[in-house]
Amino acid sequence: MDIYQRELNRYIKQLADSREYIRTIIEQAPVGIAMLKGPEHHIEIANSAILKIWGREESEVIGYPHESARPEMRAQPVNNWLKHVYQSGEPKINTEFTVKLLDKAGLREAIVNSIYQPIFSHEGSISGVLVILEEITQQVMLRKKNEKDQQMLNLAVDAGELATFYYQTETNLFSGNTLLKKWFGLSSDENMALSLAIAVILPEDRDRVSLAIEHVLSKDSDGHYFIEYRIQNNVDKKIRLLQANGRVFYDSKGNPLSLNGTLRDITEQKKEEQRKDDFIGMVSHELKTPLTSLKAYLQILQRMDLPTKDPMSQNMLGKSVKQVQYMNSMINGFLNVSRLDSGQLHLIKTVFDFQSLFAEIEDEVLSTIKTHHFLFKGPGKIMIHADREKIAQVLHNLIGNAVKYSPLRSTIRVDYAAIDNSLKVNVQDLGKGIAEKDQQRIFERYYRVKETSGGVISGFGIGLYLCREIIELHDGTIQVQSVKDEGSIFSFTLPFNP
Repeated sequence: MDIYQRELNRYIKQLADSREYIRTIIEQAPVGIAMLKGPEHHIEIANSAILKIWGREESEVIGYPHESARPEMRAQPVNNWLKHVYQSGEPKINTEFTVKLLDKAGLREAIVNSIYQPIFSHEGSISGVLVILEEITQQVMLRKKNEKDQQMLNLAVDAGELATFYYQTETNLFSGNTLLKKWFGLSSDENMALSLAIAVILPEDRDRVSLAIEHVLSKDSDGHYFIEYRIQNNVDKKIRLLQANGRVFYDSKGNPLSLNGTLRDITEQKKEEQRKDDFIGMVSHELKTPLTSLKAYLQILQRMDLPTKDPMSQNMLGKSVKQVQYMNSMINGFLNVSRLDSGQLHLIKTVFDFQSLFAEIEDEVLSTIKTHHFLFKGPGKIMIHADREKIAQVLHNLIGNAVKYSPLRSTIRVDYAAIDNSLKVNVQDLGKGIAEKDQQRIFERYYRVKETSGGVISGFGIGLYLCREIIELHDGTIQVQSVKDEGSIFSFTLPFNP
């Protein structure tokens, strides 16, 4: 008898150990699990994950019927599902089901995946229901937000008539949206190797684009891609001028995965700019001769009026000459734009001491501009190889802008220094500053910054454009750093030996 008792005790212990092992597994499960026993669905086991979803403590539910332990579910279909599973023996599976769960502030709406699985006894009868619950509210909300963002992006792309492109480095495949495939002569479900896409580019632009792609995918690149080029596909044969803007995406090791971006057809825009430039160039040429004559007549009147020593007439003549000079400078700017486009804006480079040019500009500025304080500073003699007249034009333009857009009596600082085999020049003001969105475009032709009041700052938008073109013709760079309402620093660099 003692032997049977010992065997029975051993089996009871093994059973207890098995139940404890099962409880441990259920408790550590990453999803919510509960075991409900009998037709009243008494809650026998509920792990911490499901208690958190339910918004309950273990003492509130263990041993109680599900319906009474969770009264918030009475107006919802869960209790009916439990009854159906228990009576039919068929599992109930729900995907992305919306349910109201208990929360500190009352009820909250949640999204869950759930399984209600019948539990069978060793005799084959149903003894309870196993509940497996996973809350996916955050994942679904994030997915819906991404879907909405993608829809908004697609609307923006369509409204802007943009083609999107995608180049995968591993497969060497080039593809994009429907508009891109139309421009490159592809069918709607067709991709192409990058070499075939390059072949659609006009021969005179082809090498330049290939080098730009090679550079942006290299380790020395900042990952940003911007270029303009012309294409002609074999379907409609139309020549399009495209502006590409994109960036490189990298893997965890910093290797390039893909080059993604947008293409914009700027063919008509460039034609319109050309028509505008042609008109401005023609008008500027026509105005140049009478303006020169007018300036000569005014200077003659100034000399004739000297014996009378009439201060008022001398003052008026002086102002008239200044206005003529201002208009002459404006016309020269337009003519320079025209020459630049036609390839006739040539540099006449000489080796000269930048300190000498800097001193000349300082004397001229201090003698003619009395509305602001100036601080000119430099380290001394620096020899550079550049077009002296055009570098002076850039400096005058930057100083003139600083005067124009900064408060009266404020200080404007102009300095230069030798940095890394280059000359760097800074013009700093304490003016109204430039918004970040405008800083990206301020060197574009005809671009003018809009005031916060809705107006546009006076000018034609060619001064900074010409500055950029002149500096880039010298193999230099020009940039702006600005904080709204605090001021701006315009800087340009010139290599000593371009």
